[in-house]
Amino acid sequence: KGEIAFDVEASYADGDVVKVALLEGGEGYSAEAPSQNVLAEALVEDGKAVVRVDDVKTWSPDSPYLYGVKVWIERKGKVVDSVDGYTAMRKISIKQDSSLNRYNRMALNNELLFHFGPLDQGWWPDGLYTAPTDEALRYDVRKTKDFGFNMIRKHIKVEPARWYMHCDQLGIIVWQDMPSGDKNPEWQMYQYFDGRERVRSAESEANYRKEWKEIMDYLYSYPCIGTWVPFNEAWGQFKTQEIAEW
Repeated sequence: KGEIAFDVEASYADGDVVKVALLEGGEGYSAEAPSQNVLAEALVEDGKAVVRVDDVKTWSPDSPYLYGVKVWIERKGKVVDSVDGYTAMRKISIKQDSSLNRYNRMALNNELLFHFGPLDQGWWPDGLYTAPTDEALRYDVRKTKDFGFNMIRKHIKVEPARWYMHCDQLGIIVWQDMPSGDKNPEWQMYQYFDGRERVRSAESEANYRKEWKEIMDYLYSYPCIGTWVPFNEAWGQFKTQEIAEW
């Protein structure tokens, strides 16, 4: 539809006007150097706005086009607060291929795309799970692309926000895992083929749902996210259909 919907959470006084604008961007666009060329803007009403753009430029690993975004508050005609960001137009979907069996395949922007990439556990020789610098975070993503991959499965780990920003800018799809965990020391399932699931305690299930929702809320707006992985290798896997539908 060429539409981007915004949920704007802000505190402001009665009579203030809140607006959102979509800005001309480009591949590797950074909100730290915002564009000033406004493509479209909209008034925020009841915390929501929809911006429409003609001649949509889509995001993909081959062409990671990012639009600039600006949200601001006007008070008596003056801007009293603002924030810059970015977004992208991209669509992840399932599409049948042209084979005799009409297999379901993953598609990006309605084109079939084979996801090809590593299981990335995010280890660092100088910090274990912590990268030494922001440059190191970016280098890791760039080298993954240099090796010919178009996706990364971020394996049972959640990275800092800037890692996902680098994925957006450099153009790589992310499969985001939910880290495995449960109090039961035998939470890895070995009965893969008999249909049995782990029976979790109410406390364990509540923790899972709380933390997984926090992860999804945290990463929902990053264009690079293509797949949520709620269970790793059946570890602690429970209520599979319900969780998948959620």
